[in-house]
Amino acid sequence: MIIKQMKMFYTSLFAFLALLLSATFIQGQILIENFQSGYSTGNLSGQNGWNQGFGATPTPSATVVDASGDFYVSSTGNSYNILDAGNFSLTTADTITLTFDLRVTAASANAAFGIGNYNQISSSSGTPPVFGVISGIWAVRGWSFGTTVNARDTGNISLLASQNEWYRVQSTWDLSGTGTGTLSIMNLTLGETAFTQLYFNAAQTQATADLQLGNANNPGVANWEGVFLRTTNGRIDNLSVIPEPNTYALLIGSLGLAALIRRFRFARKA
Repeated sequence: MIIKQMKMFYTSLFAFLALLLSATFIQGQILIENFQSGYSTGNLSGQNGWNQGFGATPTPSATVVDASGDFYVSSTGNSYNILDAGNFSLTTADTITLTFDLRVTAASANAAFGIGNYNQISSSSGTPPVFGVISGIWAVRGWSFGTTVNARDTGNISLLASQNEWYRVQSTWDLSGTGTGTLSIMNLTLGETAFTQLYFNAAQTQATADLQLGNANNPGVANWEGVFLRTTNGRIDNLSVIPEPNTYALLIGSLGLAALIRRFRFARKA
């Protein structure tokens, strides 16, 4: 009898966890883009919802490059590109994790990734926060070309990105209040498999930068519907925007699991 109850318990447990993980996975993907499916070599603008933003005159383009079947985006000029990906259904209670791969090919490179309102992204007033490499330095920049907060070493020197090396870059944005963003990097060229947290002060205690979401031009995170790339002498691949699991969903899941365990223990006693 006990063996039968244990089998029923573990079957229910696995089904419950699979359902919870499945729901989280389905709801969790705001954007996943590796430029593989539906892309061809040439100008990124006009492909899969991407459009050219503002920039120099004439506006340089970001180019889709096929490196032996691995597609990525490259630009040698000051290129802004935006993707209308639909409403992201974000709230100020959300925290999102943004990730992208990048390789910079010049000391003054810009390779930055952000998320905001599609209709405003290509204007100076509406440009959303971005993170990545700005003028060759690891940094997070606030709304509307706001404050650029550089990552720094223990000598308070701004951290430069190594040229011609692929990095995976991650920033976690807390959308509450004026917003805060972190910055972490993983050197793929060197074979690193874990992110290194970057800090914004010499004491290595300031782990967040102000996203300046209180800017008057921010229409509110509930209206964010696009992603934004700025590339100058940079290569970009594997974009993702994923929200952290909702606190209430985790709470409900935990309560459900606790109830399942309690039911099993009661059945054993009976």
